[in-house]
Amino acid sequence: MRNNHKKEYHIQRDVCDSCGRASWKYLFNNQNGWKIQHCYHCGLAQVIPRPSDKEIAQLYKNDAPHFNPYISQERVHRQYFREKLTHLCNILGQSSVRLLDIGCLTGILLEEANEMGMMAEGLDISEDAVKYCRKKGLTVHHGTVESVKKRYPSKKYAAITAFEIIEHAYSPTSMMRAIYAVLEPGGVVMLTTPNHGSIWRKLMGRYWPGYTHPEHMYFFDPSSLRHLLLSCGFRDIHIQTGDSRPFPLWYLFARGADYFEAFRPLFTMLARCTRYLPITNPLNPWDDLIAVARK
Repeated sequence: MRNNHKKEYHIQRDVCDSCGRASWKYLFNNQNGWKIQHCYHCGLAQVIPRPSDKEIAQLYKNDAPHFNPYISQERVHRQYFREKLTHLCNILGQSSVRLLDIGCLTGILLEEANEMGMMAEGLDISEDAVKYCRKKGLTVHHGTVESVKKRYPSKKYAAITAFEIIEHAYSPTSMMRAIYAVLEPGGVVMLTTPNHGSIWRKLMGRYWPGYTHPEHMYFFDPSSLRHLLLSCGFRDIHIQTGDSRPFPLWYLFARGADYFEAFRPLFTMLARCTRYLPITNPLNPWDDLIAVARK
């Protein structure tokens, strides 16, 4: 199975991106009118037929306002990324390594990585994100890991991170094969994604927050994520439920107002009432998965 990543890979609109089959259980249409369907063979839920790459790229135009909730919780994100980077360095046995962060957004992970002694570079499909990071003096590329692989064929990284990114990819298989190609031998990838197999998704159904982002194309559970990583050549794969970021309680309600329009007045009121309470968010409705794998 490990040698599958060497085979030529063709992206098709109507077959499963992970296993190449075309046997579907229809779930529902998302807010774009695109069908979310569940693969009977490997269990990967995804938007099928797959939209064009141009349609997907349009979702990232003029998206600077989407940075605001993220920026408002910068301290929490810094703490979270520093913990994950420390774990990554422990796996690698050193910190002075070249790292690529896919989907770097505002560059918080890059700043933390540089401070820890890494040689960090970022990558984002959003032009606004690239401009934001470059203004901070960070080294950031515009595009996808596939385009970086073509642009810099000899460049290799010891570590690659992709937090909440694989669900956005046009093709997760193409993305993970490109990551495998640009990793050094023995290099490590760390990624997170919402857990489609979580109890929250089963309880909330189509109102699960992971479904509410129009740019989410794929929905992994532990089994489908492991299948993808194995098929792309990775080894020493560890997948577990990620720990939630310690956001203040009011922020949970504020984000709930963004996700659930019908309950916006209630969530807005709760956010105001809890604004100054020293209570952190006890819930993680995404029940994120975190995966670590080695080339």
